[in-house]
Amino acid sequence: MMAGEALVDIISIFCTCVMMKIIFCIRPFHVNMTHIYFWFMLQYFQCPLARWLLLPYEQGWVRVTVLDKRYASWYTEDVREMPHAEFVWTCFPLILGGFFRFAYIVSVVHFICIFALERTAASYFLR
Repeated sequence: MMAGEALVDIISIFCTCVMMKIIFCIRPFHVNMTHIYFWFMLQYFQCPLARWLLLPYEQGWVRVTVLDKRYASWYTEDVREMPHAEFVWTCFPLILGGFFRFAYIVSVVHFICIFALERTAASYFLR
């Protein structure tokens, strides 16, 4: 299963790199839109990076604490049940992967708005 996911990630990263090269070299769009597409495709690399950083924690291969309890959803209201990391550098890939995943989700949500604003400004100033 993991080999298949890694293969799909490698193929998608390769295709993204090829698309970035094509869009940046031939510039089929306006310069601003080319930069927006290029930046969004560059941010795509955050998704597989976050997934591979978080995978050991999600699968239970690496534990945040020494407790034997497994955490399925990573959320609880009870403070006593929350996992406690003794030292932040022991779970640094978890923190970094969470940041990359959050940044990717925010960029995906806001891409349509940014694209629409750019097209609106381009149409307005074209007149």
